[in-house]
This record gives sequence, C-alpha cells and structure tokens, in this order.
Amino acid sequence: YFKWCKENEQKDTKAMIIGKATHSAILTPDIFKKEYACAPECDRRTKLGKETFEAFSIANVGKEILSKEDYDHCVAISESVLKAPKIRNMITKGEAEKSFFFEIDGVKMKARLDFVSPDAIVDIKTTSDADAFSFAKDCINLGYDMQMAVYQEAVRQHTGNSLPVVILAVEKDANLDYAIFQMTQDWLDLGMRKVKKLLSVYKDCLEKDE
Repeated sequence: YFKWCKENEQKDTKAMIIGKATHSAILTPDIFKKEYACAPECDRRTKLGKETFEAFSIANVGKEILSKEDYDHCVAISESVLKAPKIRNMITKGEAEKSFFFEIDGVKMKARLDFVSPDAIVDIKTTSDADAFSFAKDCINLGYDMQMAVYQEAVRQHTGNSLPVVILAVEKDANLDYAIFQMTQDWLDLGMRKVKKLLSVYKDCLEKDE
C-alpha cells in the first residue's frame, strides 16, 4: 500500500483539508487568509450560482476554497483556542510549520512540525473527543506515538536537545473544546522502537525491490 501511494498521486480528503486549514488558522492566521477563501453562498445548481462561483474561483485562483460553514468553523476553532493565554504563549515564541531533513538508521526522512519553541515541540491534532481516555485511543490507532518520536528525533539531530512533546487536541464539533497533553518520554521511546522496526522492514523491501 505504501509503494502504491508513492507511485500514485494522492488527493487530500475533506477531513485532511479541514485539518490543515484549522492548523493554519491557529498557527499562521495571516497565511490562512492568503491561502484559504470562503466560498460565496450561492446555489451552484442554477446558472447564476454557477457563474457566481466560477467568477469567485477565478478571483481566488491558487487558494483552497472552503464552504462558508467550514471556513467559519476553522476561524471559530482558532479564536476559541487562542483565547487561552497558556496556548498563546506556547505558540508565539518559536517557529511554525518548520521542516527538518534528517536520517534514522540510514533512511532519509523529512518532517514538517507544527511548532517548535526553545522549550517544546507543539503539535495540533483535531479530534472528535479531547477527553484523555478517548484521545489516548486516537494516539494509538493513528500512530501519534511514532510520529511524535520522529519529530523529537528530528529536532534532537538539529539542536542536540530532546525537547518535550506537547499535543494540543482540538475538538471539531460545535463545542470547540480542547485539551493539552504532554507526552511521556517512555511513550516516545516506545514509538521510536516501533519506527526503527518498520524502517528495518522498509530497508529490506528496498533492497529486494519487492
């Protein structure tokens, strides 16, 4: 499946697009306004609606066009989260959307981190439920332990520091609730062991070309 994905262009799902837009609205609101556009409310089944939307698309070429509902929701999540002084402090002293190029066990890697400060790595995850028990299941099912371990290693190789990892879990529903979780080092170390085991399989597949 991985090989097929690498060889075939993958289109972002709607959930992925909304997730990226939410990240942008929280971390880089100025860039969010430049890269995302709010679609006009029009009936695209009618001639007038089609013409209105086409004109809007031409005027906003290069931008990701979101429905008014989705656009407003991303903005609402951003405003809700940034009201908290603790979170504002977490994501103001550092760099957002920072890319790292590095190697793990001889395999070239690239990671794009949501936010890196001198004190911590901060990652934003949208979720249906920010409750600790429910979000812990997300972390396991979606491999966040491996992802965060790779992020920590990327920063360590570039700075020499193994920074703590903090996840800001933001609910996607109308409550706009959120929670902050700091990952334990034991959990990250376990994630890295999983990563290295999978990289061993990956290298073997490359060598055998199968």
